[in-house]
Amino acid sequence: PTSSVELQILQIDPPRSEKIYGSSSSSFPAPKVIAICPTGMFNALFELVECDSEILLVDSSDYVLSKRMAVYKIADLIQGRVTPLTSIGDKALLVGVRRSGNVIGRNLSVSLKAMPTIAGDMIVCHDPIHEKYLGQYHIGSGTWSLRDMICDIYSASGWCTCSLIDHIYGACHCFIG
Repeated sequence: PTSSVELQILQIDPPRSEKIYGSSSSSFPAPKVIAICPTGMFNALFELVECDSEILLVDSSDYVLSKRMAVYKIADLIQGRVTPLTSIGDKALLVGVRRSGNVIGRNLSVSLKAMPTIAGDMIVCHDPIHEKYLGQYHIGSGTWSLRDMICDIYSASGWCTCSLIDHIYGACHCFIG
């Protein structure tokens, strides 16, 4: 039996093809519990993101009390190891990217080679206090900073001065009337 605060990680396999009386159909196998995280370890404030062929759990449930986030490998949680990562190398995690009106966000991992405007070991997300600004959380040091907004609303040149990250999160306001 599980409590309401226990997090279960499920594996959902692809549908199986079955032939019944000459016709084929597919059915989904029942989900399998592959890991159960300790009671009270996580709540509903987490995101999943793929990074270098690993699925990571980004936990922000401790933000309210200590303004901290944590990143765990799902593979470690399956093995019963609940140890947060202190580095993800030359990668940054973009979490909670939402399209206008969508409740479900998209998460992705980016290489510093592809996006040199971000430092490694960072989680980029909407700042929990100032929702319209982007925050950066450094995994190793546990420090928060606001991303520099280069958005020039009154740009005389007519060119957008925002970074790709600002556009991904919809934080660019260069062309608002």
